Amino acid sequence: MPVREMSLIDDYVHSLRGRLRGPARLKDDLLTEVRDGLTDAAEAHLDAGRSPVEAQRYALREFGPVRRIAGAYQAEIAARSARTLALRTVGMAAVLLAGGDLVWRGSPWTGTAPPSGYHLISRGTNWIWLATAVLALVCVGALSRAARRPSGGPAWLARAAGFGLAAALAVTVVFGMVLWIWSLLLWPAALSWPPMLIGMALLSAGYAWLAGGVRSCLLATRQVLSHGTLPSVTRPEATMSETAMPASRDYDCQA
Repeated sequence: MPVREMSLIDDYVHSLRGRLRGPARLKDDLLTEVRDGLTDAAEAHLDAGRSPVEAQRYALREFGPVRRIAGAYQAEIAARSARTLALRTVGMAAVLLAGGDLVWRGSPWTGTAPPSGYHLISRGTNWIWLATAVLALVCVGALSRAARRPSGGPAWLARAAGFGLAAALAVTVVFGMVLWIWSLLLWPAALSWPPMLIGMALLSAGYAWLAGGVRSCLLATRQVLSHGTLPSVTRPEATMSETAMPASRDYDCQA
């Protein structure tokens, strides 16, 4: 009977899926790798003369129990989610810093001098975006280094990255809203200025995009924190076992 028609590997992958938290696409990619690797290993044992069930049990025993493997894969999901959030943040910052002034060009109120406080908040918003982009890169770098350590890293690091970026982005929202409301008070015509309306629509979509990244990052790190450390993302190396396999599912297939 072909290995792919057996249920032990399916049970293992299903159990592993239930322990992982994060974006579905990332989980699907990692679980596909797990299934393919286990199937290849089981087929190798099958070719060596073992029965289909015994071949799968050997493959699962070599790969490791779900509880240990889930920690390593959860760390990888967290790291990937953090990198995604960092790239989104940097991309958003680049667009705003490079094209933020475009909504004002050609406006009917060009030349009207705003008060000094308005300029202060506008410059402050730019600096906050720069700082947020730098923070994103620092966080993802720290998470990646911690995940590569054999002993793992401090659990608070993963969640601190998500909360830190969420807080920084929240500050940019506050400053942006203040600028927008102040602009309407100074120049009521801005409410009917097409570039301004388009810019606000794009900005709202961008913040929704970032909010999705923050949610994914925090969701992915929640499971890591329950273990107290950020496990290594290095996949466990298979070690061949020549001992007899027990009949029970000692690979911790059950969730």
